[in-house]
Amino acid sequence: MYSETQEQNRQLARTRQAIGAFLLGLAALLCFSGLSQHGPLSKRIGSALAIPHTDARLHATIVIAGGVLLLLGAIFFWKAKESS
Repeated sequence: MYSETQEQNRQLARTRQAIGAFLLGLAALLCFSGLSQHGPLSKRIGSALAIPHTDARLHATIVIAGGVLLLLGAIFFWKAKESS
C-alpha cells in the first residue's frame, strides 16, 4: 500500500514536470515571437489565439500570453517539487 502511494506520487510529479516543460517551451516561443516582433510567426500565433489586434498590440498581447504560460509552467514545476 505504501509503495503504491509513493509510485503514484512519483508518477504525478513526472507528469507535472512534463506539463511544466511543455508550457515553458510554449511560453518561450510566444515570448520570442512577441519580443522580436517576428511578423509571420506572430500573425500565425495571433490567428491561432484569436487575438484581434495588429502590429504592436498584437506583439504585446503575445508576450502577455507567453508570460501567463511561463507562470503556469513555473507553478507546475513547483507543485512537482512539492509532491516529490
